[in-house]
Amino acid sequence: MNKKSAAILMIALLTVSFTLACEGPDEKKMKFFEKGKALYEKGDYVKARLELKNAVQIDPQFAQGFYYLGLVEMKEQSYRQAFGFYSKAVELDPQLLDAQLELGRLYLSSRAPDKALEKAELVLAADPENIAGATLKASVLMREKRQAEARQILNGLLDKGVTEPDIYLLLALDAVQQNDAAGAVSILEKGAAANPDSANIYAFMARVHAANKNYGEAEAAIQKVIDIEPENVGHRFSMASLLWQADQRAKADKEIAGIISGDPQKEENRINAARFYLAQNQVENAEKILQEGIKAIPASFQLRFALAEIYLKRNQPGLAEETLRECLQLKSEPDSPNIQQAKTLLARTLLAKGEVAAAESLVDEVIEANPKNVDAHFTKGRLLVLRKEGEAAVAEFRTVIAEKPELEAGHLSLAEAHLLNKQTELAIDTLRSAINALPEAKNLHRALAQIYAAQKDYAESEKQLNRILEIDPQDINAYAYLGDLFAYTGKTGNAQGAYRKIIQQAPDKSLGYIKLSEFYHKENQPDKAVAVLEEAYHRNPQSAQLLSSLVQAYIGLKQFDKAVDVCRKRLAQDSNEAFSYNLLGAVYTAKKDFSEAETALTKATELQPLWPAPYNNLARVYLAQGKTDEAVAKFEDALAANPQNAGAYLALGSIYEQKKDIQSAIQVYEKALETHPGMWAAANNLAFLLGESSDDPKALERALSLAHKANDLRPGEPLVQDTLAWIQFKLGDLSEARQNLTEALAKAPENPVFNYHMGVILLESGNTLEAKQRLESALAGKQNFADRDKAEELLEKLK
Repeated sequence: MNKKSAAILMIALLTVSFTLACEGPDEKKMKFFEKGKALYEKGDYVKARLELKNAVQIDPQFAQGFYYLGLVEMKEQSYRQAFGFYSKAVELDPQLLDAQLELGRLYLSSRAPDKALEKAELVLAADPENIAGATLKASVLMREKRQAEARQILNGLLDKGVTEPDIYLLLALDAVQQNDAAGAVSILEKGAAANPDSANIYAFMARVHAANKNYGEAEAAIQKVIDIEPENVGHRFSMASLLWQADQRAKADKEIAGIISGDPQKEENRINAARFYLAQNQVENAEKILQEGIKAIPASFQLRFALAEIYLKRNQPGLAEETLRECLQLKSEPDSPNIQQAKTLLARTLLAKGEVAAAESLVDEVIEANPKNVDAHFTKGRLLVLRKEGEAAVAEFRTVIAEKPELEAGHLSLAEAHLLNKQTELAIDTLRSAINALPEAKNLHRALAQIYAAQKDYAESEKQLNRILEIDPQDINAYAYLGDLFAYTGKTGNAQGAYRKIIQQAPDKSLGYIKLSEFYHKENQPDKAVAVLEEAYHRNPQSAQLLSSLVQAYIGLKQFDKAVDVCRKRLAQDSNEAFSYNLLGAVYTAKKDFSEAETALTKATELQPLWPAPYNNLARVYLAQGKTDEAVAKFEDALAANPQNAGAYLALGSIYEQKKDIQSAIQVYEKALETHPGMWAAANNLAFLLGESSDDPKALERALSLAHKANDLRPGEPLVQDTLAWIQFKLGDLSEARQNLTEALAKAPENPVFNYHMGVILLESGNTLEAKQRLESALAGKQNFADRDKAEELLEKLK
């Protein structure tokens, strides 16, 4: 380099240094701010947050900086943080109207309409022509059911030539609430004409059409949304949901396949596709998508996490463990967030298997590597609840909600830990504080309703249930609980009304009919109980659950001919349905026509050789006739002739169970599993008997392992879910036990054993109201079952 070039370079460097030295705090602040704004507009919210935080660090009085931080947090769905930033912005500059409006919208979404209205009025006082302020005010008025005033504001804006999309959306929402779907569509069409690029207007139009089963129009509207925002893959998932709803499943499958093939390396699309199928109860499809995704993206942690979650929800911890141990082979760094998540999920899996010490060791490793890991602290808390170490569990869950106050499960678990410590008032305070922060969280209200009911504060319990129905008027489970509460407190008219509301909201689901039928049964009005079930079965003649309920009701009234007739009609449609033959056998058994019963039940076993129900019923037929020894000899001979006869093992084991010869039954099932390791029914029955015959922790752990094996072989089978629940209850895991039994009862709501077990678990949890309801349901059908005497004794104590 010559001297002249060097001199020029030195001058340039000195110039840059002088410029930087002269740049003051305001200039630096604005550079950070403008860069943050630009990143926000691009959608890079992580980097935008960093730049904006630099700006407010330089000038802590910079209101615009805090406002934009609030916008970033809104995009990230961190609403509490957004609220804090907006609040700081208006504290520094009350005339920052955009921030005031954002606060008003947050107040409205969190069900604080009075505060939202205050913000709208403040904005309009400063700027009477502010369109967003007027729209916010109209939204508040509509929420407060002051529709006429809201319409006056919105129509006034239209008269002035204002054509913002939100105006049409609010007017259309008002029309929908008035059950005027045609009017809503008309308003939205005008809105679309004025705003042809508004995805929100077309999306709402699609929802209105879909709700009225105008699927062609709905599909066209969603296609417009996709055309307007082609980069938003969420709209294509909406299209798939609509197609599924319209019973165009092949087209829905094609849409999902197109989303995946459009970007094969995008994990998020595959995970959302799996969630789509899970929402449709197509678990196998969800699994397949994730498994194919792992083959396409072998290093993916997230796909394995999603797959493990499915296995955990299906009570298949063995498969979940296998999947998560693969994750631990992908990286070796213990401080890697993915490794920590894998270890935490693996700890949850081991906990589900009853391997508490191994689970605790993993969780402690994660907490040591990252003391603020919320998931690890939550899992440690659940582990401590399982051990009934309530005080230590309280400390863990307090850590969880301090780090993540928006985590609903954290508040629920903290309340549960307080209840474990017999600290009912602290549990109530915990839930009330959580509701203040998360007013729309239905499960918080539900838990509080249950605690109040257990405390016999029925007025407060009712208030919480009604709050759920304000949030979600279609929550049929809240109506069911409300009906049970009314029935328990003697408000029979209100109870009947609540159950009828379920039927009105969900006429194609069985819950409302079964609840109303049970209500009439308890009111000694059996004819009305049967009439309700007849109506339900007429509406949904494919429902095995309703068929079973109707047949049991006929048996209760000794209307055997009607029961036989409804079973025969079902079999005329499908002569290979083992379920109907089993039901027919139960009718003939009740009628004491044992020959016909044996014929029907034998046919059921032929059609489904590994289904235990008909074998159990056959055993009852032999016992009722005093042919027990003859039956034992018959099936022992069958096994001697053919040791591979799976059905003979189930029949023989069931007979021994009915005879109360538990050790012989255990030996039969052990032998069955030696011969047929994949026989889910034998694994399930053996698990249940081991759990019943011993309280030894090792025996219970083996029972739990067998129950999980049965569930791996037969996922979602109600009998297995009941067995799992009962063993989990004996091991002290009330939360998991209740979850499994809830799922089993959803499929077989009248099963007396399931209801008895749920009653015991609820009673142990302190939920007297629901416990009584379940025990009454267990005893309502007059069916004999092993623990009937215990159920009667418990119910008598509760009365």
